[in-house]
Amino acid sequence: MGVHAGTDETSVVMHLRPDLVDLTLAQRWVPEHLADFRYVRFGGRVAFGWTSDEFGPSGVIGDPTAATAEHGKQLWEGMVTAAGEALEEIRRFAI
Repeated sequence: MGVHAGTDETSVVMHLRPDLVDLTLAQRWVPEHLADFRYVRFGGRVAFGWTSDEFGPSGVIGDPTAATAEHGKQLWEGMVTAAGEALEEIRRFAI
């Protein structure tokens, strides 16, 4: 679970710019009323509205404590591949 500065975002930054991440400062901030939901959750299959008051005091909404550079590398490589494939489809798109 993470919308801002959670596991995924922190992992990507750890991969790209590890000098910007100090995990000793990382704190989990997950709205507890959503923590056990399977579908209706941040990053879940069912979208829902949320407000900025769900962010923690430091601006985090998620769990950066589980972040790793290796996870970030995998995510980044997947995003770059998907972007390239999408651009290739756009190139072939008939207007």
